[in-house]
Order: sequence, then structure tokens, then C-alpha cells
Amino acid sequence: KPYFYYFLFSGFSYDSYFYKQRNLSLPMRKLILFVSLFLVFIVSFLIDKPISLFFSSLRTQSLNSIMLFLSKIGNFYSALIILIVVLISFELSKKDKKYIPTIFFSLLVSSLLVYLLKNIFQRQRPYETFPIQGLEQKSDFSFPSGHANAVFSLVPFMNIHFKKLKWFWLVFSILVAISRIYLGSHYLSDVIFSIITGLGFSYFFISLERKFKLSRIFIKK
Repeated sequence: KPYFYYFLFSGFSYDSYFYKQRNLSLPMRKLILFVSLFLVFIVSFLIDKPISLFFSSLRTQSLNSIMLFLSKIGNFYSALIILIVVLISFELSKKDKKYIPTIFFSLLVSSLLVYLLKNIFQRQRPYETFPIQGLEQKSDFSFPSGHANAVFSLVPFMNIHFKKLKWFWLVFSILVAISRIYLGSHYLSDVIFSIITGLGFSYFFISLERKFKLSRIFIKK
């Protein structure tokens, strides 16, 4: 499997491929991941147009329906509902719930940042800039992508508590991100930046939990 996908899950996993085979420390793995994503983000501005035109050229009626479906289930509210369901299942199964508050905060704070940046930069949607049709009409701005931010916020959490599902969720998150470009709602650069914010805030709050045990404020044993 490509090394990049191992880095997505290696931030807090001591049994990761790179830790065993490359002996890379946790901070180094996270640094490589985010530097790589940042470089991709910078380069993505140069290829936003060809990428948008490429995905629009792939459109078929069946694929349009699939991408619209992925987009609808990959937004902030869907991610929040999933978290609530997970919280209930944790309560019933008596699992360790210490990371639940951190993921809620991660999703909330990163989504607020997305909202603020949209209104600061006010970037037009690709279908308003390029000669492509927008398959869903939006009244707000493009940069960054709230959908990509929401689904990638849950990636580190899935790695901690649902290791058997982590690859499924990563593939789902990537498909949601692609759907935003395919539909003409976002540029590649919007999506890459939102992956950075989603993962970044999740790793940050998980790190705070591990260091300061913030969950004790919200979860009484």
C-alpha cells in the first residue's frame, strides 16, 4: 500500500508500519504527513482548473447520482450524527470514552474555522469560474470544503477505536472529497486544505487529551 496512507493513520499508532520498519518517531511521522499535505496544497493551486475540467469530463448520469449521494452523507451534520451514534454505542458497551469530547471539539472548532475562512476569502465556486456545470447550487463560498473537513476529522478517531473500519472510513473520506470536485462545488486546493484542517485539529485535540486528560472535565467515572 502507498506510504502516504500509512502516514494518515500513523500519528498516534505505535504499531504502524513506519514505526517498525523505519523507526520514525511520532512527531517526525506527523511532521512528514503535514509537510507533504501542505506541499500538495501549494501545488494544487496550479492544477485546480485542469483537475476540475477533468472530473467534469467523467460525468455520467449514474456517476452523478453516486457523487451527489456521497456529498449528502459526508457533510458536517452527518459526521455529527455518526459521532452521537458512536457515543451511544460506547455508553452501552462500556468502552473507554475519553476521546469522545476531543473529537467533538475537533469537529466543532475546525468547522468554525472553515466557516470563517469561507467568509474571509469569499472564493467563487468552480462552476462560477470555469466552463463547467455545477451539479449542486450553493449560496456560500468555496474555500475551504466543509465536507472534506468533517469526514477527515474522524479519521484519527477511527484509527483509535475502530481499527477494523479505519481503511473503510479513509476510502469513504477520499470519495467524499473527490465528490466535491466532481460536482463542481470545490477546487482541489479547497479539499486538500480541508484535509489538513480536519486531520490537524483532530491530532491536536487528541494530543491535548493524552497530555492533560481533558476528558475528566466532561466524563465522570
